[in-house]
Amino acid sequence: MWAQLLLGILALLPASAGKFLPAFPCLAQVPLPSGGTEEVATVRVRGIGNNVYFEEKKKVLIQRQQNGIFIQTDKPIYSPGQEVRFRIVTLTSTFVPVNDQYSIVELQDPNNNRIAQWLNVVPNQGIVDLSFQLAPEATLGTYSVAVGDGKTFGTFSVEEYVLPKFKVEVVEPKQLSVAEDSFLVKVCCRYTYGKPMQGVAHVSVCQKPYIYRYLDPEREHLPDRCKNVSGQIDKTGCISTSVAMSMFNLTGYFYRQDINIMATMVEEGTGVEANTTQDIYISSQMGSMTFEDTNDYYYPNFPFSGKIRVKGHDGSLLQYHSVYLVIHGENGNVNQILTTDNNGLAAFNLDTANWNGKSVSLEGRFQLEETYDPKKVPGYYQNAYLHLQPFYNTTRSFLGIRRLSGILACGQPQEVLVDYYIDPADAKPDEEITFSYYTLNWRKSHQDSGYHPIFDKLKDAPLRLKGSFSLPLTFNSRLAPDPSLVVYAIFPNGGVIADKIQFSVEMCFDNQVSLGFSPSQQLPGADVDLQLRAAPGSLCAVRAVDESVLLLRPESELSNSSVYGMFPFWYSHYPYQVAEYDECPGFDRWNFPRPLIEPVPEERWNNRFVMWRPWSSEETDLFSLFQNVGLKILSNAKIKRPIDCGHQNLEHSLMKAGGTNDIRTTAFKPPP
Repeated sequence: MWAQLLLGILALLPASAGKFLPAFPCLAQVPLPSGGTEEVATVRVRGIGNNVYFEEKKKVLIQRQQNGIFIQTDKPIYSPGQEVRFRIVTLTSTFVPVNDQYSIVELQDPNNNRIAQWLNVVPNQGIVDLSFQLAPEATLGTYSVAVGDGKTFGTFSVEEYVLPKFKVEVVEPKQLSVAEDSFLVKVCCRYTYGKPMQGVAHVSVCQKPYIYRYLDPEREHLPDRCKNVSGQIDKTGCISTSVAMSMFNLTGYFYRQDINIMATMVEEGTGVEANTTQDIYISSQMGSMTFEDTNDYYYPNFPFSGKIRVKGHDGSLLQYHSVYLVIHGENGNVNQILTTDNNGLAAFNLDTANWNGKSVSLEGRFQLEETYDPKKVPGYYQNAYLHLQPFYNTTRSFLGIRRLSGILACGQPQEVLVDYYIDPADAKPDEEITFSYYTLNWRKSHQDSGYHPIFDKLKDAPLRLKGSFSLPLTFNSRLAPDPSLVVYAIFPNGGVIADKIQFSVEMCFDNQVSLGFSPSQQLPGADVDLQLRAAPGSLCAVRAVDESVLLLRPESELSNSSVYGMFPFWYSHYPYQVAEYDECPGFDRWNFPRPLIEPVPEERWNNRFVMWRPWSSEETDLFSLFQNVGLKILSNAKIKRPIDCGHQNLEHSLMKAGGTNDIRTTAFKPPP
C-alpha cells in the first residue's frame, strides 16, 4: 500500500492481486493553532498491504485563515464642513463577508487626535456604513480611519480646493526607442464630462542635460534640446506634432535618457489654463525575446519542446521573423534558425538524446554575433535565456501536461490535454494505470481532485502504451488567480510519473455584478436611470462622485486586483518552519566537513549568509516537483534522487557566494 498526505487530503492507494486501484480521499479535520496564528504539527501515515509495511511522518504548518478588511470613502478629498461617508467590509479568503462585530472604529485627524469613535459596530450583511460631519474649521491634512486595533487603515484628505473643469493628457508617445527616426506627440484636453475643449495649446518637447558639478565651466550650462509648438486645438480637443529623434543627443553621457513633454492648454473665451507634464524614457532596447510554454527541466531521451515569443522595440509582435536558438551543452554549442508565426511565436522541438543527462542552457538570440558600430546610436537586444536540468526519474515512462495560454475566464469549461507514454518495463500486461490529478490554490487553501483510469492493456500494444486524455476543468474564484494542476500516476513497482503546470485565471467573484446608466449620456438636470444587477438577496453599496474630484486627487479605486491583493500567499516552496533537507549520514549542518581545496578564500567572503550543502545536485526530481506546488508527500514510492555525499558542484551549492569561476568539483575530508 502506498500512502500520501496532500495538506489535509489523505489518499491511500491500495494494491492487491496484481490490480492497482484508484485512490480515495480521506478528509481530516485540522484543529486551529493553539494560542497564535500558526503552529507546526506532525503528520504520521501508516500503510499495510500485501508484503508491504509503510510508515512515515512529516511536519506541516497549520495557519489560521486571515480575513481581509478594506475601507472605502465616498471620495478621496473633502472641504471643511463637508460630510465624510465611509464603508468597512471584512472578507474571508473565499470572499465571503464576515458579520463579526467591530469592537471599535476610530477616526483621527492629521495630528493623530481621536476626533470620533464608534463602539461595538455590527455589519449589515457584511457592510458597515458610517459618516462623520467635518467642522467648518477642520484641520487641513490627511485623516485616518482605523479598524481592528489599528491594524487596518483608510485615509482621506481635507483641503481647500477648486474642482478642475477639464483634463489634459499626453496621448502620444507612450514609449520611445533609439530605433525610431521620429515620433508623434499628441496632447488632448477634454472637459470632465467628455466634450473636447477648444482653445490654444503650447507644447514643448525637451531633452535636458545632466548636472555634473565637477565638470569644467564650459560644460556646466549645456542647453536644453527642445522643440516648441503652439497652435489651435482641433475639433477633437487635441494638438499633434512630429519630432525627429536626430535633434536629441543619444550617444553621449551629458544628456538625460528621457524627454520631457510640457503642455499648456488655454480655453477659448475665458483664458482659463490647464497644464500637464510627463517624462518619457528613451529605451535603447531594439527587441526582446522570452521563452514560453517550457519547464526548467527536461526528461532525458524524450523530446523537449517550447516556444520563443519575439517582440520589436515597441513591444509589437515580430511576425515571420528569423531568430536563432543556441543550445549550450557540455559537447559545445548547437545553433538552429527559427521563424516566428503570425503570433510572433517560434516553436521548437529538441532531441535530448545527445544531452547525456547533463544540464543544458538554451538561448534565443536576434544575432549570433553582437556587433558594435561607434557611428550608430547604441542599442541592444534582450535575448531569452533558459537553464534546463535533467529530471531524475526511476521509470522509463513519461507524463506531460499541455499548457493553456493566456488568462483563462472564470465559469467557462476548459479542456486540459495530458500526454503519456508508459514503457512495458514499468507495468505488466493486464495492469490498469490510474492517473490522479489535483487543482490547487494555496491562497485560498482550496483543492479539487479526481482520477482518470487508463483501461487500455499493454497486451494490446506490446511495445508501448502511448496516448493522451483530457481533463475537464472549470475555474472559479476559489481557484483564481494562479491555480496549479498536478497529474501523477504510481506504478505497482513503486515508480512514479508526474507533471505540474500553473494557470493564469482572471480575478473573478462568484456574485456577478453589473452597473450602468440609461441613457449613458444626458443633459444637466435631466433624470437618468441607474441599472444594477447582482445575485438575488445581495446588499449593494453604491457611491457616486464627480469625476472632477478624481482628477484633482486620483485614488486607487476598489478593484478585483485590490481585493485579491488582501490575501498574500506563498508558492513554489515549503515554509521555512517545515522545510525538508536530505542530509548525509553523520552530517552536522553547522560543523560540516571542509573541502581539501578552499573554494572561496575567506578574505573574499561577503557578509551574506553562505550554506554549504555537499549533496547539492543539478537534477530535478519528483520530490522537487511536488514541493514547488507546496504539496507535502508521504510515500514509499520512488520520488527522490539518491543523495550524492561525495562531490560538490560549487556553482550550485555555494549559495550567494562569489569566486566559483575556476573550481567545479572538490574532494571532501571524511567526517571524523
